[in-house]
Amino acid sequence: MPLQDPTIRRLMTLPGLDVTLAASVAAAIGDIRRFSDPQRLVAYLGLNPSVRQAGEGPAPESRSPS
Repeated sequence: MPLQDPTIRRLMTLPGLDVTLAASVAAAIGDIRRFSDPQRLVAYLGLNPSVRQAGEGPAPESRSPS
């Protein structure tokens, strides 16, 4: 039963996480000890996107030809 799992119960203390989402997050992470620091976990989950571009400042918006 998911509600008997202490990891899932702890995840459910976060606002907006119900049992289904908490169980999904727990399954995706697995053993959290495999991540040496929080940044590696965040990167694994894809929660910290980065922009990679040449040049300075944001890329200009382009318009498609009509």
